[in-house]
Amino acid sequence: MTTFKARAKILGLLAAITILFRWKTLLTQQFSMLTLEETVNQGYCWLAFCIHCIRQAKLPTWDPYTLAGHSFIGEMQTSGLSPFNLLLALFPLDRYGLVRPGVYHWYIALLIFLAAAFMYWLARDLCLDHIPALLAAVCFGMGGFLPHNQSWPDMLQSGIWLPLIFMLCRRALEAATRRQALANAAGCGLVMGMAVLGGRLHMVMMQAIVVAAMAACYAWQSCCRSAAGRRASFVRAGLIVILIAAVCVGAGAVQILPSIEYSTHTWRATGQADFPSTMRIPYFYLNSNSGLPQSLLAFVLPFGFEGAYGMGEFINPYFGIFPLMLVCLAFLKRWRILWVRFCGLLALGAWLYALGPLSLLHGVVYATVPWLWLMRESGRMMYLACFALALLAGYGAQALLSPEEGESDSPALDRVFLGVAVACAAMLALAGAFNIGSLNYWSRYSIAIILLSYWLYRLVQRRRLERTLHYAIIALVLFDLAPYDWTVENLLQMSHDKREPALETLRNAKGAVDFLRSQPGVFRVAIASGALTNIGDAFSILTTSGRRTTIDTAYMNISSRNDLLNVRYTMKPASTTDPGAEYADQFWKVYRNGDAAGPAWIVHKATQMPLAQIKTAVHDTQLNLLNIGLVEQSAPMLEPAPDGGRELVSVESYDVDRIRLRVRALSRGLLVLSEIHDNGWRASVNGGAVEVIRVDGALRGVVVPAGDDLVDLRYRPASLWLGGILTALTFGGGFALIAICRRTAKRKTAAA
Repeated sequence: MTTFKARAKILGLLAAITILFRWKTLLTQQFSMLTLEETVNQGYCWLAFCIHCIRQAKLPTWDPYTLAGHSFIGEMQTSGLSPFNLLLALFPLDRYGLVRPGVYHWYIALLIFLAAAFMYWLARDLCLDHIPALLAAVCFGMGGFLPHNQSWPDMLQSGIWLPLIFMLCRRALEAATRRQALANAAGCGLVMGMAVLGGRLHMVMMQAIVVAAMAACYAWQSCCRSAAGRRASFVRAGLIVILIAAVCVGAGAVQILPSIEYSTHTWRATGQADFPSTMRIPYFYLNSNSGLPQSLLAFVLPFGFEGAYGMGEFINPYFGIFPLMLVCLAFLKRWRILWVRFCGLLALGAWLYALGPLSLLHGVVYATVPWLWLMRESGRMMYLACFALALLAGYGAQALLSPEEGESDSPALDRVFLGVAVACAAMLALAGAFNIGSLNYWSRYSIAIILLSYWLYRLVQRRRLERTLHYAIIALVLFDLAPYDWTVENLLQMSHDKREPALETLRNAKGAVDFLRSQPGVFRVAIASGALTNIGDAFSILTTSGRRTTIDTAYMNISSRNDLLNVRYTMKPASTTDPGAEYADQFWKVYRNGDAAGPAWIVHKATQMPLAQIKTAVHDTQLNLLNIGLVEQSAPMLEPAPDGGRELVSVESYDVDRIRLRVRALSRGLLVLSEIHDNGWRASVNGGAVEVIRVDGALRGVVVPAGDDLVDLRYRPASLWLGGILTALTFGGGFALIAICRRTAKRKTAAA
């Protein structure tokens, strides 16, 4: 009970710190994270689609609402299979049918809290005391890379697991028995599987780098201690890594296998150009989102160089001045500890790689390490640097607050700190005396924090046993980090600046959405070019637009044929002057397109030709594709339609992963649907399974006999079900293995 109470107290303290640190979004309604277009139209709208599916007791496998339909789980970044989605589905939606901003903010806070809690657990597992562990938790959860990535929830969902991965991998490497090694390696793999389900491949790849580097580092140290067991050390470490990798792949198979299958027929956006998803991105296109040499100063002055520490989406790694001082102390006092040396080298290597094309390391890794080019944003590697530095800050705090017997202070390091403090004080005094405006208020704030940190550092050195000072360290670090949460914006300030939050832009489409919902039948909507709003995923409206990270080649083949994609309406901003709008409000106008082909039609003639020719033929205005189908395989045997009759096609039901149609065909024909083809779709006609044919290079086609037919199409990709079975077996087997090993260990302990 005592242990339980202690753990509950720690979790309560971390929860309180998280809530108070995030007071802007959790305790008021004046701030929001849902202001950026990418945040809202990607992560927030994808989350809305997932919740919609969960509430209908369906897996979010296929998304029919954007880009004319595509695999949702195949695009890993959508986090369609994240367990956190189940939690969010429990909360009521707002009056727009969207996730309440308050709920979303608490959801992000929960992820930050878990990141801090996992880091605290790791630090305690490394034998750090309470305050050093708490400091490491604060640095990892509230400072550095992770909290500055709140615009991408999938990155948080995958990134929070690194402390547990580090802890279990270390336990496996240092285990005294084979059973302990197996149990911890299996646990490590399961946690990495959770990171896979989180949705961000980049984070999992970096976590895999940490695991491999830890194994190599530990094996090398074992060799240095005993040359006799050199080969055995590397073999054992290698086997542990293989087991972790196997369990990770098995646990994440339900996400990995559909993503691999989807990547074979998609193109990936790189910012400057698009490439096939399986193609190695040319090095020329990897020069964005990387750090600049001056990014090293970001650890001291978070807004130095006016914040220009990198190109593109480079994340500021600042995690506090006092923690940085403790990192220096950890290097000086705890360098003999293996994991201190490891974290130091990890931080250095991560920063060097983050420099991108400026770094030799980046180029060598690109040329020699398979698949790492998938992590195209080199600046993301600062995630590992911030993790390592947060842990080092904990080691430094341990050295400061609980020096080992006979250990003295470090006069040389103290003099360095004093010199920096004096220089900063002089800069601040000169700026005030001579009214030097080039020293902006962010830099002045940083200088003040440097002076406070030095003062507190010296005070703690003299009065190490005072618990008040220990918590003053935590308070100072939180005070230091608080102003740099640039992912949260003041809504009133945005109003004064005449900037509209992206969430409001999305909500303003509700009137047009209600009009579209009131129209009969199944149809799609095109959003005018440049109008960035994902009404598809947000409001369950079939569209040909949507925020993307990849794009299906089938959609690329036919994206310009709005008639074949059944685009009945086009939405344009209210500022457009085009006449003839069927609906208009102060935000949007909706226009009707007269050439929409309908949800499906029957053709009685099919022509076989290579895909390259089909791509050209579909844009031939002389070719009536409502009367003829273009297929790549051998053309199906069809019968000509008799004269004088009328064929009918009606949609009986339309769901995210299932379509049922009633068809009346006068003769054997090819039913063509205005739906994007994917190999995961299965079809039946009158209860009998039939082949789904790719028609016109992009659409689904099913051969139907003469008469009244019921056509049923379901999205059932084999990769999903195979992956689901592997994931279930891996988690079940992994937990069973851990339980058996723990039970065996307890029995041996009791017997001893």
